[in-house]
Amino acid sequence: MVEEKKRYILEFSDIPAERQSVQELPVEERINNFNEVSLGFTEDAAVKEAKRCLSCRRCLGCGLCLAECDKDAIVFEQADEKLDISVDSMIITTGVERVCSPPPERFGYGRYANVVTDIEFERILSDNGPYVGLLIRPFDGEIPRKIGFVCWADNNEGRGESGIKSLSYAIHEAMLTKNKVDGLEISLFLPDNDDYIKELKRNDGKVPGVSTKKGGITAIKEVQESKNLIVRWDENGNVREDEFEMLVLSTMPEPTTYIIELAKKLDINLEGMMVDTLLFETSKKGIYLAGGI
Repeated sequence: MVEEKKRYILEFSDIPAERQSVQELPVEERINNFNEVSLGFTEDAAVKEAKRCLSCRRCLGCGLCLAECDKDAIVFEQADEKLDISVDSMIITTGVERVCSPPPERFGYGRYANVVTDIEFERILSDNGPYVGLLIRPFDGEIPRKIGFVCWADNNEGRGESGIKSLSYAIHEAMLTKNKVDGLEISLFLPDNDDYIKELKRNDGKVPGVSTKKGGITAIKEVQESKNLIVRWDENGNVREDEFEMLVLSTMPEPTTYIIELAKKLDINLEGMMVDTLLFETSKKGIYLAGGI
C-alpha cells in the first residue's frame, strides 16, 4: 500500500497494466503495394487492452486512477465550475436522423413488396446496403428493367420547399440508378403544379435518359402473378396507364423533435419551414447545424 495525495492506494500486480501495441505491416512488405499498414490488435491483445480500463461507474475515492494515469491527469480536489464563454458563432451537432411523412395509402406502400420509399431505395443502391449495391427487387431478387419514381402531392397541391427537395432527390437517385443496369427504363411521375415544374425547369425541363410523366396518380395496383405495379394517372384529362417492375415513392423530410425544441428556444417559427430555410434562419443568429435535420 502506498500513500499519494493523502490517499492510500492498494498495490495490484496488474495495475498499471502495459499498453498493447497495434501490429503493423513490416516495412519491407509495404513496398510496391497498397496493403493496409495498420493491422490492428490480435484477439488476445484486444482483450488485454480492454482489461486496462478500470470501468469506474462512480468515484469512490479508491485512488486506483492515480496509479494508472499520468501525473496530474486526475485532480481529486478540483471543484465544479460554471464558465461563461463569448463566441462569434456556434455549431450544434444534431446527429443523423431523417423524419419523413409516410406516403399516401393509395400508393400501396407496406402492401406491395416492390413499392419502396426513396430512403429505402438509397440503401438498396448503397454498396454497404442489404444487397451490396446490386439493384434487385425486394420481392423476388430479380433485376428490374423498368422503374418508376413517384413525386406526389395530395390533391395536386404543391409541397413547397419539401416538394422541391423531394424532386431533386428523386432526380439524383434516378441518375444513380441509370448507371446500375444497362438499358434500364426509368420514368419520373410529377404532379402538374408550379412547385415541381419550376424545379424541373432548372434541369432544362427534362432529365437525360428519364421519361417525365406529368399528372396526378389516381391508382396503383399490383399484378398478382408477377408482382409488377400498374400505375394509372391523369394527364391533361386523359387517363394513362403503364406497368412497372418497381416503384420508388418520394418522402417529405420534416424537422426532428430536437430541431423543433431548438427553434422554440431561438424564437423561430417552423410552420411551413423546411431544411434550407431553417438553416438560413439559424445562421442569421450565428448558429449552424451540423448533421442530419
